[in-house]
Amino acid sequence: MPTIRISERTKKAIGELGSTFETPDDVIKRLIEESGHSNLLGEEKSDDKFENIPVDNEKFIELIKQIEFLDNEVEFKVDETMVSFYHPEIKRGNGLAWIGYPKANKVTVRLKKIQFPEEVDYENRIEEDGWSNAYKRIKIRLNNQDIEYLLNLIKYALKNK
Repeated sequence: MPTIRISERTKKAIGELGSTFETPDDVIKRLIEESGHSNLLGEEKSDDKFENIPVDNEKFIELIKQIEFLDNEVEFKVDETMVSFYHPEIKRGNGLAWIGYPKANKVTVRLKKIQFPEEVDYENRIEEDGWSNAYKRIKIRLNNQDIEYLLNLIKYALKNK
């Protein structure tokens, strides 16, 4: 690999300026704040709370993160057997989704009971849930295709609160 020789003066200048360079994300964030639209940035969510989920399955944890980051107002609660997702515009007690802990790399998901059109539930996998009148049920594998399918269902449920 070729090397470039830099004078001591240039090294000193780079050292002094180095901390002033902004990443593209920093520039965009600063411009949004300066234009008075800080509300568009939302609150940054921490990864710390994901450590409380008592499951050693990377795909499951990644799914939980992806659902929570769909909307700044989505919050989740870790329970004994599942992770529950809530949105302030959905009546408390009737959450957005409940996702059971994985068994053999599969999970049972209970979704807010709404009518999912065929173009959203294109695999026609959502079932009525005899367990509760407030939810519908779907079973998915923790693979990329099923996770993407579930995320599309949850996005639709969020749009149709």
